[in-house]
Amino acid sequence: MVLSSVVRQARRAARDEAKEVARVAGLKVLLGGVAAIFATIATFFVAAGCYVLLRHEVGEVLAAFYMAGICLVLAAIALMLSFKVRKRTDMRMQVKGVEDLAGQTVNELRPLSPYLVFGAFIIGLMQGKK
Repeated sequence: MVLSSVVRQARRAARDEAKEVARVAGLKVLLGGVAAIFATIATFFVAAGCYVLLRHEVGEVLAAFYMAGICLVLAAIALMLSFKVRKRTDMRMQVKGVEDLAGQTVNELRPLSPYLVFGAFIIGLMQGKK
């Protein structure tokens, strides 16, 4: 009886945690997408402005080559940074949650004496023979 209660609580805790993780992940994806769209628009306007400034200084062809080179350098930097990004999770919070649940389970099972378990076993045998 006590063990099934603990199992239900563990399932509920896992389900709630999974819902929270999915909600936070969805929100991060949505906000990241919006940020990427606006960053792309801003980058386009900066590149167009730089091209207009360079076009008057070095000519149209060299300005296009300069802009392409700058874009390649920025792409290479972004690619190198993408290899260094790692998933960051707060394992301390997850470990604390598991330890709390394990402590609760131990506290709930402590009142069960071996005699009570043996008595339940005998009653189960007698009920099974009927």
